[in-house]
Amino acid sequence: MNKIIYLLPIGLVLIISSCFKVDEPDISDYDYISVGDVVSIDNGLEIRLLKDEHLKDVSFDFGDSIEVGSRVKILYNFISNDENQLSPFLVNIKDLRLVPVDSVFYVTNENRDTIETDGVVIGNCYLSDHYLNLDFFYYGDTAAHYFKLGFDSLQQDNNSFNFMLIHNSTDSVFKYRFYKTLSFDLNSFPWTGDAPYDMKLRYYNYTYSSEIDMKYTPPGI
Repeated sequence: MNKIIYLLPIGLVLIISSCFKVDEPDISDYDYISVGDVVSIDNGLEIRLLKDEHLKDVSFDFGDSIEVGSRVKILYNFISNDENQLSPFLVNIKDLRLVPVDSVFYVTNENRDTIETDGVVIGNCYLSDHYLNLDFFYYGDTAAHYFKLGFDSLQQDNNSFNFMLIHNSTDSVFKYRFYKTLSFDLNSFPWTGDAPYDMKLRYYNYTYSSEIDMKYTPPGI
């Protein structure tokens, strides 16, 4: 479970400081924010977090769009402060949003010339279970934006597995600031060698190219 902390790169120059903010969560009334997988919708909503911790809200109206297996981002408070309480921990969910999940996209000779790495500002990047999770914002208008976690065999070295955040802004103008959370499933990626694996995420942050270093150990190892 994560306390609410949003980090921005040092020295970031905001391109449009006066733009509107779209889908930015109001975190003023919440103590905690987490991303997890829905494991049960019987007698309430139960969500599995990292390290097999479970949260449960017995009264939250999650509608018809949530089902077992959905990945969600929740803003919540604990109902009890009892340190002896056992999982699932009872919580009061204030806000819930679906988190899109995608697998690794392989860059090939056939599609390499179509790859775009338009800018994003990553506030949070972390590994949990078999997911790479990203909280970020980007600038655009009402045009659709597309995101992929790319792996290019021509951009590898002997020290790490190098991934890139592919962002196609479809030439939209910088009118609004959009907030987004994504998870990428690393289960199907053909890791080689011994864990933990060194990996890098490379991306463009509107000012310069940047990278994030991580170590990944698949679940069960």
